[in-house]
Amino acid sequence: MKKEIRLLGIPVYSVQETETRSETPSSSTAALPSWLLDMKGTSSASKESALSVSAYFRGISLLSSSVASLPIRVYERGADNRRAPARNHKVHRLLSRRPNTYMTSYVWRQLMLVNAIGEGNAYSIIIRDRNYEPIELLPVSPADVEVIFEEKTRSKVFRWRGYDGILGDEDVLHIVGLGFDGVKGKSLVKVMSRALGVSTSADQLAESFFENHANLGGYLKAPGKLDEAAYNRLRESWTSRYAGPSKSGSTAILEGGMEYQKLGITFQEGQFSEIRSFQVIDIARFLGIQPHLLFSNQRDSRANIEHQGIEFVTFTLQPWVVAFEQEINYKLFTETESQRYYAEFELNGLLRGDSSARGEYYQKLFSVGALSPNDINALENRDSFEGGDQRFVQGAYVPIDMIRDFYAQKLTNQNEKGNPAID
Repeated sequence: MKKEIRLLGIPVYSVQETETRSETPSSSTAALPSWLLDMKGTSSASKESALSVSAYFRGISLLSSSVASLPIRVYERGADNRRAPARNHKVHRLLSRRPNTYMTSYVWRQLMLVNAIGEGNAYSIIIRDRNYEPIELLPVSPADVEVIFEEKTRSKVFRWRGYDGILGDEDVLHIVGLGFDGVKGKSLVKVMSRALGVSTSADQLAESFFENHANLGGYLKAPGKLDEAAYNRLRESWTSRYAGPSKSGSTAILEGGMEYQKLGITFQEGQFSEIRSFQVIDIARFLGIQPHLLFSNQRDSRANIEHQGIEFVTFTLQPWVVAFEQEINYKLFTETESQRYYAEFELNGLLRGDSSARGEYYQKLFSVGALSPNDINALENRDSFEGGDQRFVQGAYVPIDMIRDFYAQKLTNQNEKGNPAID
């Protein structure tokens, strides 16, 4: 039986429907129309230039890969408000395994974060089947998408290059960066263009310095006018003897009454090393990343760096994680499903600190019945065991249920004897 896939009610492609709905069709992209297969889009020169700055490249790579490597799971809320992993839910398969036929979950999430951070916006078209269930998430270039805010309906719609129709808000997963209207984010590459420009200029100056390194930074002054032949011979002789990194520091021999006049400044006098170091810190400030994570030469104590690592998770990663989660939970679950299911990134592993601090933290929560042994195992990415869901309180570490039953029975006995009730 053929199963028709629709986007905004428009037939997109058909696949052979299987007996179960557990698998994403493997041949879906083969029958996609040309406008849906064109996922490459256009890349701006500014984006490529920004990635040539090592500190920016490291920062974008660190942020995007950190979020991409986090476990993401779909949970189901139970009647007792306790949650359980919903590993068989279609959204869980999309987010944690294959969001589309040509990307892993890691690659898709990394691409979305690179676009959201650098360009201010990340887009993935949500392909649904005829039952309105999401089956693929197809990322598109931010340069090819126009966001339109409709005043009458107070909603966003999207116009995508190569597609004549309009995509509704429910059909596009849109991660919005920092902006001024809540509709579209601002490009970080453009905002920090001056800082990136200084870094690029410093790199180009260093490259030029070492490639053409005569290390004299001046000019030759002759007592009289040279003819063309003498001028060319002098230039070729000077370049061959003193230009280039291998000849750095050579002693020049002047003849015919010539004098050397210093013109420029040395690398040390120009404080180029300090400028390059400052630019790393400036780029780190734009990205919200601690400088040591960009391999800055700042000196930090080991204890200080450990706390900065936790701050990186709390103040840098978590805002992007929350933005991702809220968009996923709003767009990929129906109104009815959202009452029971939700997606969540697991950040606990990055916030654990050292083994001593974790042990003390778990001990305190375990002793008041807040965590069970299996809860602790889950936080430590260890397997659960039978009976490990029982909770205990400090003292003899008896189960909470046993304490409640004990006092309930004691109260019953007191009442049967006619004695005053105990507290």
